[in-house]
Amino acid sequence: MLGDSKNNWSTGDFKNIGFSTCLMLERKCNLKLIGKVIKDTKIYREGFVIDNSTDLSYRDKLERCFISLCKEVDIPVPLWIGKNTKEFVKFKRTLFLQEQFMEEVDFDRFEIKSEQS
Repeated sequence: MLGDSKNNWSTGDFKNIGFSTCLMLERKCNLKLIGKVIKDTKIYREGFVIDNSTDLSYRDKLERCFISLCKEVDIPVPLWIGKNTKEFVKFKRTLFLQEQFMEEVDFDRFEIKSEQS
């Protein structure tokens, strides 16, 4: 339960409860994922995708939007690591550095954030 004091929701500790359980309440919301490709201090490319489906879990919506967003801004899909999950659960945003791409990229970082519409 969200009110359960055993769960440390404020720090994004979802290891014991599961990522999909942590985000289960957002299942019925539309998901808008916004991405910015940044080189030096300038936005090189940006885009967004929206998922209006109600039959998917938040995790599935996020995965589908993330892959679509990478296609939208014309970059390879980076590795999503534990750091990204923790940041995304806590702040609804995360960033991907050059080291997280399997291919060589010509930018410094890829930032994403989630909005509900």
